[in-house]
Amino acid sequence: MRVLAVNWDLTAQGFVGDEFASAESFASFDAVILDPGPLPELWLPWAELTPDGTHVVRPGRDFGLARALLNLFHARQKELEDLLFRGGGILVVRVRPAGEELLLQGDPPRRLDRYAFLPRASLVRGPYHLSLPQGLRFLP
Repeated sequence: MRVLAVNWDLTAQGFVGDEFASAESFASFDAVILDPGPLPELWLPWAELTPDGTHVVRPGRDFGLARALLNLFHARQKELEDLLFRGGGILVVRVRPAGEELLLQGDPPRRLDRYAFLPRASLVRGPYHLSLPQGLRFLP
């Protein structure tokens, strides 16, 4: 089993350590263990801090940072979809507060945080009904 440890210092046989921006495709591993804590470091040094405390990147004046971040997060999201939905792989994410958010001004404006790369997923598929005690029903 090949396991990718992203931004997480884990050493064991079969584990490969790397960083979010430079790692191989997530889909090429059996499991990905990821710490999203350092991800804001991708934009904080270059983002403009506005008086209201928002970090902003203005496309056209950012030397391509907004486009690069969107492309990176989109690519990682697709790789995780391949890993989870097509490959039957495992994803472990260290949970942290959302932290420093980035506003990408444009049309439409976009917001990124350290979890923006995660694919949309549901723990429930289809019209399942869960029977609960006392005749209560849960409809997902």
